[in-house]
Amino acid sequence: NSANQRPLLLIQYLDGARELLRIPVTTDAAGTGEAQDNGLAAPQLVDLNGDGRADVVYAGDNRGNLWKFDISSGNADEWGVAFGGSPLHIAQYAGGGGSTSLQPIMAPPIVKANDRGARGLMVAYGTGRSLTEGDRTDTSKQTIYSILDKTQYKLKNGKVVVDSNVTASPVDTGTTGLVEQTVQNTAIDGSGNSSGRKMWTVSQNAVDFNSKSGWYLDFPETGERLLQGLSFYDGSNILEVISIVPGSGGST
Repeated sequence: NSANQRPLLLIQYLDGARELLRIPVTTDAAGTGEAQDNGLAAPQLVDLNGDGRADVVYAGDNRGNLWKFDISSGNADEWGVAFGGSPLHIAQYAGGGGSTSLQPIMAPPIVKANDRGARGLMVAYGTGRSLTEGDRTDTSKQTIYSILDKTQYKLKNGKVVVDSNVTASPVDTGTTGLVEQTVQNTAIDGSGNSSGRKMWTVSQNAVDFNSKSGWYLDFPETGERLLQGLSFYDGSNILEVISIVPGSGGST
């Protein structure tokens, strides 16, 4: 509902004149392209060298774009959108008959260094939104994605800079180049404190990062979506996902 209908990363200075810095992800005029019915979702800040200052920021938007912002420079004039202004990934579900639909992103991504045979950062995020009354009954398929950002960094004069000797580019749109994971159809009975409950297992299909860029899992339930941030279970690589199916009742 902003005047320009485009996603912006807002950075509020807490010293000096307390300026509000705006980093737009697109220069499109209002009502066209990524500026149409759009807005940036909750961001995830990443400190690459542990100096207490954010170096990169990941955030999705209402049209399924996952953006990366580079704010590593000591000069704010050099801050901007990574990958030449292109999104790192575009969340898009491919339905039957060749139809596709963009998947909105509301929750912040979660980031961790990849330790599975390829250097870079794994960026995991889920799709789905709950902004309007119509969203409550929306049955569009939503998805969890975990993709590899292959950008490499090095320290120069104590500052984090992109290693130009390593070529990194955005990941293909949707599930292209990703390995599918699924929720298994067969339930198992819980035991102990979980007695009387049913449990489902998730596939663990390996990702060969020589040819693939990560994995995805479509939510199995109708209307299921992610509205809150992901977390790592017990500090491991296992994603803890708390998804919901919004309630939808009558008006009386």
